[in-house]
Amino acid sequence: MRQKFTSYLYYLTLITVFIAGNAVMAQNNVVRGTIIDAETKEPIPGATVIEQDAENRTITGVVSDFDGNFAIRIKNPNNNLSVSTMGYNSK
Repeated sequence: MRQKFTSYLYYLTLITVFIAGNAVMAQNNVVRGTIIDAETKEPIPGATVIEQDAENRTITGVVSDFDGNFAIRIKNPNNNLSVSTMGYNSK
């Protein structure tokens, strides 16, 4: 009985380490944030967040949710992020 429990515990630990290792490796270069109005501090839903390279070419982009939250996986940490929406100046 004890040997069966030890074997079960070994495999459970092995699977946990494998899953945790994959989760850590998949979390590279993700930028998360909330887009808010500078004056009113209200969230801005539907704002576009794009990653641009040194030549201002768009690499990837996302749209903020209803609460102004976004998460974008960037390809190069040296690239710039640009935020824009109707009625505001791009930053």
